This record gives sequence, C-alpha cells and structure tokens, in this order.
Amino acid sequence: MLLSKLTRLDWLLATLLMAVFPVYSWMHGQDINYDARNYHLYAALAFLAGDYGADLLPGGTQTFLNPLASLPAAWMLAGSHVVGPLLPTLLFSLLQGVALLVIYVIGLLLFAHDRLLSFLAALLG
Repeated sequence: MLLSKLTRLDWLLATLLMAVFPVYSWMHGQDINYDARNYHLYAALAFLAGDYGADLLPGGTQTFLNPLASLPAAWMLAGSHVVGPLLPTLLFSLLQGVALLVIYVIGLLLFAHDRLLSFLAALLG
C-alpha cells in the first residue's frame, strides 16, 4: 500500500539515508570501543569456547547480558582477519542505515507524506 505511493524522490531520499552510515564508517574506519572489547566480543567468544562462567565479571555488570545477541558481531569481527576490517564495519553500518530507512517510512506515515520532515526526523534519529 505505502510502496505504491512512493515517488522517485522518496527512493532517492531512502538511498541517501541508507548510505549515511556506510559512508561515515568508510571515512572513519572500524570502531573499537570499550563496549565492543570488554563485553560484546568477550561474552560471545567465551560463550562459543565454553568458558563463559570461567571468569568473574570480566565485562562488569554487562557480563550478565545474554551473549547470544552479540554472536553475529563476534563472528564478523573474528573473521575480519580474513576479509579485512572494512567489510564487517560496512555491514554493521548498513544495518544502521536500514534503521534510518524505517524511521523515514514511519515519518511519512505520521507526517502525512511530508518528505522533508520525515527525512529530517530520520537524520536526527
């Protein structure tokens, strides 16, 4: 129903939104931060190795988060030595671009097809 009402401008804006995070990631490189190193990556890899209960709170209180949610990220980051760090980074950023696209479509529904307001809502998150 909504797809039939989308114009070329809508598709262009959607493509721009999908490209925001991949372009940003390509320009700034792979992100290695405290969260990724200390509990997302650790929890998933320790779970896969069967050592999840061996250490005492290695990631602080975040150790108690479910490690299954971090498995796809851990697999891609662990395999980045084979495919290079850029591919996993671009895949994760493309997923963030999909979130912007969803916000844009919700904005179109809420703001009575006001494209500019929906686009700005998606960019501002």
